[in-house]
Amino acid sequence: MKRLQLPARLAMSLLLVAAAARILPRLDAAELLSEVPSGAPLVAPLEAAVEADPDNATAHFRLGLRHRDLLSVRDPARAVHHLGRAVALNPYDWHAWEELGAAQEITGDPAAAEAAYVEAARRNPRKPEYSWRLGNLYLRRGDLERALPALARAVEERPAYAPAAYTLLRAAGATPQQIAASWPRGPELTHRLDRLLARESDGGEQR
Repeated sequence: MKRLQLPARLAMSLLLVAAAARILPRLDAAELLSEVPSGAPLVAPLEAAVEADPDNATAHFRLGLRHRDLLSVRDPARAVHHLGRAVALNPYDWHAWEELGAAQEITGDPAAAEAAYVEAARRNPRKPEYSWRLGNLYLRRGDLERALPALARAVEERPAYAPAAYTLLRAAGATPQQIAASWPRGPELTHRLDRLLARESDGGEQR
């Protein structure tokens, strides 16, 4: 009888393993995602979540960020794919549009990045980061005419951007008159612009 105890225990263990194997595939994407903190540098669980539910926008979004930002698994093309799926599944997610634009810049597709940033700003016009990124994209492309209003919108929503916006525009060749013409209105912002103009006219540092 004693000799039968070990095989019996082994058989029971094998049955438990088999039962677990049948249960694991039933986990849905939400359960898999719940096990992965949003900032955790994990890819395999997110790939499993996408496989379990190909229409889960959150899984695609988080997997796309990993492939864009983590050096160990960096793959900009896959990042664009997954972030593109995220916005296709949830076009109202302005943050996903912004991150897609950043990934498209990495892959060397400024036209697609512009479209994504424009969509992010359209979906949430009160979020200054989107207009700020769009304005900087225009500056890198040498499109001053479009950069001026985009950066003006960013400054309007976040006045703390004013010194950096002024410096970037002047470095890109914008005249003080051009900047003043596109500058957002309001006592505080007008005062900030006056200080920047005075500092420059006095030979002070632009900042």
